[in-house]
Amino acid sequence: MKKKINNSGTTDIFFEQLENTVHIEAKDIPFGKEYHFKDFTSNKNSSGTIKRFFLDNEYEIAIAKVSGKIDYEFSNFTPMENIIEVAYCFDGKAKISSFPNNSLHFLRKGEILIYSFKNNNKLFKFEYDNMHTISMNFYMDKLKANLNLSVGNPIFSEWSEKILNIFKNGELLHIKSNNEIDALALQLKNFYPYDIDSFIDFKLKVTRLFFLILKKHSESGEKKTHSLISENIKSILKNTPVSELPSIKKLCEITGLNNYYLQTSFEKSEGMKISHYIRNLRMERAKFLLETTDLSILEISIEVGYENPSKFAKNFRNYFGILPSKYRKKVLEERKFK
Repeated sequence: MKKKINNSGTTDIFFEQLENTVHIEAKDIPFGKEYHFKDFTSNKNSSGTIKRFFLDNEYEIAIAKVSGKIDYEFSNFTPMENIIEVAYCFDGKAKISSFPNNSLHFLRKGEILIYSFKNNNKLFKFEYDNMHTISMNFYMDKLKANLNLSVGNPIFSEWSEKILNIFKNGELLHIKSNNEIDALALQLKNFYPYDIDSFIDFKLKVTRLFFLILKKHSESGEKKTHSLISENIKSILKNTPVSELPSIKKLCEITGLNNYYLQTSFEKSEGMKISHYIRNLRMERAKFLLETTDLSILEISIEVGYENPSKFAKNFRNYFGILPSKYRKKVLEERKFK
């Protein structure tokens, strides 16, 4: 006969529904519960354990080991709280399908899924295959309260909003790990708290892992954003005559971005300032005109956006190491010998 699990936490619904698929036996362990389960819906002799730890009331941890293959369906619900789950895979793999959105995700060794409990899906299907994971459920509202921050605190509110906004394009986010995350995750793989000292150590490691993963995702998103902004700026410049290249102020007006964010995004993506990129466009165009036309230096300087030919000549020399007049003379002399 199955043992009924009655807990009051939001994530207890997962364990209650799991009982419909597998036989579960639960026992108390220091700082949490341990669940032993066996799949009675197949003849594959699949089994596993889940060690569940309650770290204060702001987050909890579940370390799961599945031997064999287990399929599980979870009927979704929408909690009143903002809950973020982060899952890191030590070994094995899993396939996660969601309905009615019909999204499909895979979780393999060294990969991470970030999940928001607030979503529009009604059903999730999980297919576990010899999987070993650590899952961290963070109750964002409680975390905020326990940090002793007022509801209107701008620093935490901005951070919390940023975290919740990463799910605007979907409830499941799939990201790759890195060496720092892998190293810390491995420390938690077989580390379980048994006294106060180990509990504090465990909690600090889990908290650190959570923020490292969010940082990794945030940096990946910011890198993509910087790249998109940079490509947009380059497209604008490419489709503008060199003599009419816009100023940075004008680029801000065109893109709707402030000066600092525009220039910072471009520099992080391209490795150079926008002003240097525009200068390069002017100089390469001037070089081309010196090589292929009979335009005067004054005419070329105007053509590439310089009203003052002396300033043009100085910038050309700084860029190419030679004055434009001498460069043209050099090109003409080289042609005589061809």
